[in-house]
Amino acid sequence: MAVRSRVKLLSGARYLTASRHGALSAYSTSFVQESKTSKQSLDDESGSVASSRSNHPPKEPPDSDSHFDSSAAKIFSHQPVIVPRRPVVRPPPTLTLPPSVSSPAIRSAIIKRGKQDVGKERDTNGEGEPGDDLWSVYQGSLNERDAEPSIDDLMALRPLPSTISAALDGVLGAGRTLLPEKHQLRLDIEYLGAQEAPVGGGPKAKKKVVAGSGKAKKLEYSSLYEATERSISQKFTVAQLRHFEEELNPGRRYRSKGGSKQKIIHRIMHEQFRMMHPISVQNQVAELTSKVEERKSIYIFHSVSPSELFILLGRDGENLLNVSKQLLLNVSVDREHPAQSGQPWTSNGTQTAPTRFALRASGTKASHQKLKKYLEELRKSVITRKVVLPTGPPLLQSRLQRISRTADAFCENLTQSLEDSKDDGLPQALVLITARDARNAYTAERLVQRAALEDAHRSHITLLSQVRLSSSDSSKPEYALYPFDTQNFRLQRCRDAKPERDVDEDEAIILGERPHLSKGEDEGQKVTSLLAIEDNLGDGDATTISLAGEAVDLRRLLFDTSSSSQGPLRKVVATFGHVVFRSPNPSSLLPPLGPTSSGPALQWTREQESNSRSFAPGVVPLLVRLKPSSPRLAHQLQYHQVEGDGVVDVSVELPSMDNINPEPVSVAEAAAPGRDAIDHLELTEKHGESDSGRALASSIQAEAAHQSASEPTEETEPALPASVADPDPLPFEISIGTEEVAEIMMPDSTLDMTLRVSNTSPLESAHIPEVLRNYLDDLSKFFTTDADMFQPDPPQMFHLGGRQFILVKNTSGESSVAPILFNAPGSSVTTETTLDLEDNAQSTFTQVSYDGVHGTQGWEAFLRLCQTLAAKPYGQEIYQAKPSAP
Repeated sequence: MAVRSRVKLLSGARYLTASRHGALSAYSTSFVQESKTSKQSLDDESGSVASSRSNHPPKEPPDSDSHFDSSAAKIFSHQPVIVPRRPVVRPPPTLTLPPSVSSPAIRSAIIKRGKQDVGKERDTNGEGEPGDDLWSVYQGSLNERDAEPSIDDLMALRPLPSTISAALDGVLGAGRTLLPEKHQLRLDIEYLGAQEAPVGGGPKAKKKVVAGSGKAKKLEYSSLYEATERSISQKFTVAQLRHFEEELNPGRRYRSKGGSKQKIIHRIMHEQFRMMHPISVQNQVAELTSKVEERKSIYIFHSVSPSELFILLGRDGENLLNVSKQLLLNVSVDREHPAQSGQPWTSNGTQTAPTRFALRASGTKASHQKLKKYLEELRKSVITRKVVLPTGPPLLQSRLQRISRTADAFCENLTQSLEDSKDDGLPQALVLITARDARNAYTAERLVQRAALEDAHRSHITLLSQVRLSSSDSSKPEYALYPFDTQNFRLQRCRDAKPERDVDEDEAIILGERPHLSKGEDEGQKVTSLLAIEDNLGDGDATTISLAGEAVDLRRLLFDTSSSSQGPLRKVVATFGHVVFRSPNPSSLLPPLGPTSSGPALQWTREQESNSRSFAPGVVPLLVRLKPSSPRLAHQLQYHQVEGDGVVDVSVELPSMDNINPEPVSVAEAAAPGRDAIDHLELTEKHGESDSGRALASSIQAEAAHQSASEPTEETEPALPASVADPDPLPFEISIGTEEVAEIMMPDSTLDMTLRVSNTSPLESAHIPEVLRNYLDDLSKFFTTDADMFQPDPPQMFHLGGRQFILVKNTSGESSVAPILFNAPGSSVTTETTLDLEDNAQSTFTQVSYDGVHGTQGWEAFLRLCQTLAAKPYGQEIYQAKPSAP
């Protein structure tokens, strides 16, 4: 019975120690009922034990109530309960509650007790009863539980910075591991499959979350943030969290309430834990994703017309290159596919609309938007003009391409309509000009009209050939077309390889560099020591023939068949160069004519159209390395009559570097005829003199004078006096008349030549057109007075005597006389270097001028000189004189 009561007592003590406050109300009902039945026996046993242990009275628990009995106090204090034994049996050692029986408090803090504290407590209590040690542990746990937490407890819940960084980077599992296994967020992550997608893809791979993706960043960081927030919310109260905020931010004032517990936790996590709210992270991920999408390179095709593409490309594609660099785009050009253009098609498979192009641009969406805006602004800023050609058929496409490149404006032949037809029903030739600014459009318009007039006058140029009749019995020479320039060929004789011949000392001086002057010897004396050039053309004489193979008298053809055989200012100028033919197939490098005799070669030349050939001026090999002497700067203009052979030449002497401010010269003196106006050209004695050139100039001046007299006085421009009109005017000469041109192919020689016979007379000052006079005045101011003004442009056209003249030549350059004496009286050799102010083309060529005052002998000497200069081959100018024998 006693043993049974002891077991039941221990069972009741278990409930007692589990009580929070140690009150007797925690006793179970069964324990009280059983204790009543054994009360008497327990009192007897306890009395006997008390008498035997009178020297060691039991300690009462502190702060115990008076109504507790001694048994309950002993049990509450965890003191061992002594079970009465029989007197003959010695009692066992003290019994204590085993660790398995005792249960810790439900909300007690973590008990931290060291070995030193246990030793001190035993020393204080004397022998150190086991019950006393258990009581102190229990009381310490209660004190630690009721103590206020510190900031260290709060900071202990902060995740490691590496964990936060891993969650922000989307490392799989960085935030998910802190959540409970059955947490809803963790279940959502596992359901979504927050793990790296397997290689190969597939339907299941689409549901996977790739590590480092935006979705992984949001899920992992959200789980880490929620787990940390949940831990803080469970460990601390609102008052404790507010107290933490006050300690961490002593100078900061909070409202009386300070917000809800969730807001306080968010502030602490943001300020102390350096953890952003998941919504902020989601916004950053979305912004980063949008930036990535914006930086993603995409391809977009932009449709443009040929004119828009030309302006967009610029010169050599420079403009498009700058646009692609500024907009960060990779742009390529391709023809637009018919399906993309959306243009209707005809029954034969051709497209009715003109060909369009597509810009294939690769870049970001923002760059494509900028390119689209740039194209819209480009379309709004372009200037279009329709130019009616003054005469002739439409221009060739190759000619328009050169004009477009020179003027930086797109030129194309325009399809005619009924409204654009002439009065006689024939369609007019139109050219559509598209430019970016007005200046380029104006330049293109001038070049188009100039090209049309040149092609019209070229059809009247006579083409001849000069071949050599060999006296030997050898086979006849063969001729072929040799490549001269891109898509151009020149007719030349097929030559056999010959050994280099020796050059004597005198010829080497002529062919070599200009000799240096010795002391006491001027240039004239050195030049006179040079020998006259002899005719070194080889066997036989040169004969001029037509394309039909018939012999032609060049003197009779040029002067007797022209509109004027002898005028007051008859001048002949021979220009050396090459007569080149355009290839019928521009994409082929093979010459259109192989080696053949002169007959078939001339037949092929006759079949070509006049606008398929051109003349390229050049320098004769003899004068390549000779230094010029007495250079003269001049500005030259030439106007051709639209319908007719009339010509107006304007020559303005420009100031040189040594003479910047020339002496004042009046307009009347500048326009007065010089020595050439008095000299007479005696070219023939058979035929009578014709005054058609003089009649043309007289009629123009008479008609201009009649128009001036018929106009009112207040609108009539007064004639300039003989005195100086403006300070420091530039001297100029203006002549009017006719011109006859003939091109001579010389396949046996190195160069070809062009002969121009001018029959002109000076134009009186009173009859100078007003636009031309204003230009000359502005040009004088540009060179003499006002250096800040822009260079004036010459008039593109003007009317004189009821005739329309269009500008065909606008050059500036220098000319110098070659320092060689030729056995040709009345002839002079000059080398000119000019710059075409219209197309910026620079050229250097050699000319031989004949004044025409030495009759037939002078004319023949002039032709012989031209043949000699043209026959010298290239390469001999580098020969050196042989050393003299000792």
